[in-house]
Amino acid sequence: MGTLRDLQFALQLKIEELRQRDTLIDELELELDTKDDLIRQLHRKAPQHPGTTGSTESTVPDEPQRTKRQAISAEPSALGPAELTHVTLTNYSKSEVSRELIQRALLENDLMKHLEQGQVL
Repeated sequence: MGTLRDLQFALQLKIEELRQRDTLIDELELELDTKDDLIRQLHRKAPQHPGTTGSTESTVPDEPQRTKRQAISAEPSALGPAELTHVTLTNYSKSEVSRELIQRALLENDLMKHLEQGQVL
């Protein structure tokens, strides 16, 4: 286990790596949007093939613009907030060994290890 300073440094490196990836993704999305626009323009200019309708319009409808990606912080719930208040959770009794095993697993998990003792019980 590293010192706090080592962990903070490693965290900063990971954050910078994520920023670089986000920048690359943004650049690639911009390039993809540009290529999508070019494809639409080429479809509009393409000559009609025999056997197609006599319209001079492109037979390929304009595709909707892609929306910018958004961050997702949780899995979507099929129930709305009002419906969640009426949900009854089933409680399953566990042996002491099972409880200790679950508690240890939670405390070893990177996302859960910072929970207070009362939140783990």
